[in-house]
Amino acid sequence: FAPCVPKEWESFKVHYQYRNTFYHITVIQNRNAEKMKVEVDGVVQDDEMITLIDDGAEHQVQVSVSF
Repeated sequence: FAPCVPKEWESFKVHYQYRNTFYHITVIQNRNAEKMKVEVDGVVQDDEMITLIDDGAEHQVQVSVSF
C-alpha cells in the first residue's frame, strides 16, 4: 500500500467493495510516524498490506503514513 497524498490532506476515506465484503479504509497523514502502519480490524499488518478476503463482513482499515 503506497498512497500518494497531497500534504494539505490530513486524512481521507475510501469505501471499497471486494466481491461481497466491504473495506472501510481511513488514510491518515502523521508527521510523527517513522514508517507506514496498516491496521485491519485493529490488527497491525506486518507486511503493510491489506489482504482482501471475501468473507461477507465489513472491515475497518486504518493506514497511517508519514510525509
